Amino acid sequence: MRFTDDDLHLLGASQASVFDYVAGRFARLGFSFCSYGIRLPVPLAQPRILIQDSYPEAWMKRFDSQHYLAVDPTIAHAARSDDFVLWSPELFRDAGNMWEDANAHGLNVGWAKPSRHNGTVGMLSLSREADPLSPTEIAAHAADMAKMSEMLLVSSAPRQVATEIPESRALLSEREKEILRWTADGKTSHEIGCILSLSVATINFHINKAVAKLASVNKTQAVVKAALLGLL
Repeated sequence: MRFTDDDLHLLGASQASVFDYVAGRFARLGFSFCSYGIRLPVPLAQPRILIQDSYPEAWMKRFDSQHYLAVDPTIAHAARSDDFVLWSPELFRDAGNMWEDANAHGLNVGWAKPSRHNGTVGMLSLSREADPLSPTEIAAHAADMAKMSEMLLVSSAPRQVATEIPESRALLSEREKEILRWTADGKTSHEIGCILSLSVATINFHINKAVAKLASVNKTQAVVKAALLGLL
């Protein structure tokens, strides 16, 4: 995706400023509401999702109280695909009363575009009260929406990951990285020692150092964190 000079100045702006810019940009194109969510790379079992939005406050309270985050089909889509997704009753049919609740709060038409950057998944969603999206309108705005989704992720993901996951700033030595990579390939400490001509005690020393730096409970978690955080 190519950014213009007008876009690039946003990369140094605050996260709130970038979101306000994007929300305003699409408001002028007829989209009343905008949201942007980021799924952090770790943990894996219960992923953390951070959301900025211009939705009605009443809807967000309802969204939280009904735990719609766990059943939102657009979020499930973003986890497996970077393709655009259009809202529809069929899309939300397995999400309980989410579609009806959204409609009751003025969210009747919408679409979303996921994006990815260094293990972090982001998704820009646009919506409005009425007027279905036509193929012509989708074609007219798809490229801009894809660019803005990527812009939001590139500008905010590193800061959010650094803030929310302090171990993402860990400074692993080259030896620690090398040993973690061999560990990720299924090698034991003995096997790694043979490969690198080091003692098992030395290998374990470096593994333990990496485990501590990555705030992990064992070498398995350390390897997964390091890989997902782009440290290897």
